[in-house]
Amino acid sequence: MSTSLSTKMNYRNANQFVDTVVNGDANLYVYIGRPQPWDNESVPDVPDDSLSTEYDVWHDMTAMKRVTAQDIRLGFRRIDWTINTAYDQYDDTANLNVLDFYVYTDEGKVYKCISNNAAAESTIKPTQTTGTQVTSDGYKWKYMFTISDSLYRKFAVGDYLPIELDSTVITNAVVGSIDQLVLESAGTGYTPSALASSNTALPIYIYGDGNENATAICTITVNSGIIQGVVVTNGGVNYSNPLESNVPVMIRQIGSTGAIETAFGTATTNADNEIINVDIVLGGSGYASGTAIIIQSSCQGYAETNSIGVVTNVEISNGYAGTNFRVARATVVDASITPAIVRPIISPFRGHGASPERELLANYALVNLTFAYNEGADDFTVQNEFRRIGLIENPYAYGTTTIASAQTLNAKTTLVISNVSGTFSADDAIYGLTTGAKGIYVDTVDSTKLRFIKDDNTLSNNLDFTTEDIRSQSGATATITEVINPEVEPYSGDILFINNTVAINRASDQLETVTLVLEY
Repeated sequence: MSTSLSTKMNYRNANQFVDTVVNGDANLYVYIGRPQPWDNESVPDVPDDSLSTEYDVWHDMTAMKRVTAQDIRLGFRRIDWTINTAYDQYDDTANLNVLDFYVYTDEGKVYKCISNNAAAESTIKPTQTTGTQVTSDGYKWKYMFTISDSLYRKFAVGDYLPIELDSTVITNAVVGSIDQLVLESAGTGYTPSALASSNTALPIYIYGDGNENATAICTITVNSGIIQGVVVTNGGVNYSNPLESNVPVMIRQIGSTGAIETAFGTATTNADNEIINVDIVLGGSGYASGTAIIIQSSCQGYAETNSIGVVTNVEISNGYAGTNFRVARATVVDASITPAIVRPIISPFRGHGASPERELLANYALVNLTFAYNEGADDFTVQNEFRRIGLIENPYAYGTTTIASAQTLNAKTTLVISNVSGTFSADDAIYGLTTGAKGIYVDTVDSTKLRFIKDDNTLSNNLDFTTEDIRSQSGATATITEVINPEVEPYSGDILFINNTVAINRASDQLETVTLVLEY
């Protein structure tokens, strides 16, 4: 049975949708419609995924407005930082979809939780705008970006926020870093804290496919495959900071069956970044007396123990998160009765912060658009309501197969009228006295242009008005002198989204802002 990476597919689909609009590969429009009431005005009809529902959308559609690159953004789930809340930490083995592993603060900043201090409650709000911060409550936060006020006002809606990009964070991301260790089993028999080195910590060697230094050469003495002693014959170059001791190293020897990497020790370096001495701590197995290589990993950690020699905490050493790891293991460099199990957590492929939209699971497309007054030369009526909002992709200009590109489109048929008697009222049925055509009145423009829609639920759509007399349900009359087609070809393009709502009133002095969230 095959399995897809659904999280990546969801992000890919959302990102692809946004990109088609931003790059101009598709023309996306927000449409409004349904001026006539629902059967129950307080409970709008629930749209279904049927063709008949799409027909209904077209029949009562009144206007469209094109979505520009400034009107669409990738979005992610909003998780507000709240004091005394325990947050999840990022984990490369976890399904992040179900974890609250990042936060949004009241300062507009977004942080990824690298460590939650063993699932403790967060009591200190992160505030930094660079790198990683360890707050006094033990949490470790990676700064991702700050959402600008303008972007927040335009796209923040309900449980969703827009993605922002911080070029400095992206540029400084470290590929394949290990910023956190997980203690899965505490082990026994380690050096108790009272007897450990001055910082009461034991070195942890982290190895895998990440960067390493392997230029120092040594001669090893072996008994039954276990290393007994190490003599440094070439100190190598570019090892740890000058004059440092207790540096975890691994001894590698090439044997007939490949590399042997089971022995670990601690090294001391000099002012020239050379290794001058190695103390073997774990002698390993399978070695032979002779030449070997002293390996220092780009990633180092340390373990803290209690008074009876049980590991109580593991951390990455400051400045030693490593690079280019895709797989990693960890060994506490100290003799024990039962070894502790320490699992390194590897960053995303490009490093923490390199791709915030992927890392924060931006599986949402946010669309924000404002209808201003009667914009589009009265394409948007201010005399009637609307109860339906949605998205349509690549509709055609009327009477063509050319994708529409105008900023606004009138979706209503217009009747040029004269000899008007009485008042046509919103949502009135109107009747052609020669053809028998029927429609629903929407509005009148400049007193001479009457616009209407058709509705399959109550009226026939198979007859069209022509130059004839008309009468409304409430008794108004007029004579049609010309029929003007809508600006959009009915039933063209793809309807992507339908939202039925309660009546939204329009007026000549107001704006309506619509924000839509599409989940992938």
